[in-house]
Amino acid sequence: KNRRPHDHNRDYAGEPIYPTVAAVKRLLPSWSGGKLKIALDLHCPSIRGAGHEVIQFIGGPETDFWQRATRLARLLEARTATGPLTYRSQDNLPFGTAWNTAQNGLGRSSASWARTIPGVEVATTIELPYATANGREVNADSARAFGRSLAAAVRDYLTSQ
Repeated sequence: KNRRPHDHNRDYAGEPIYPTVAAVKRLLPSWSGGKLKIALDLHCPSIRGAGHEVIQFIGGPETDFWQRATRLARLLEARTATGPLTYRSQDNLPFGTAWNTAQNGLGRSSASWARTIPGVEVATTIELPYATANGREVNADSARAFGRSLAAAVRDYLTSQ
């Protein structure tokens, strides 16, 4: 997190300095062959502070992508209503809100880059805290349950088209 000279998630514009980012940028578009519909970056927010202990979708500047991401978000919200980690769409951070601005380097993020891949409909970051989310402990079991809910929401999104 916040590695110098920049975080891995700010390495997607231009020529990457991190080998893992270079590999993703080189392999993902050809591997997907235009069939990739959803690209998600599960990312940990800042360690502490207001708004950082919730699960949230981070919006990009493209309205059409954000509308589709919020559709996926609503499906996830329904799936996590009774799980160990709850996600609330009211916690989302649309583009232009708080730190989510162009000045913060979001044009260099994996989600920004993924929105350029042909066929991708949803490309966003989901901030998932390491310690607590909405007052509930994030641990191996709760994170796996959240992952199952996220996978089910992705399936719901893809099959409802």
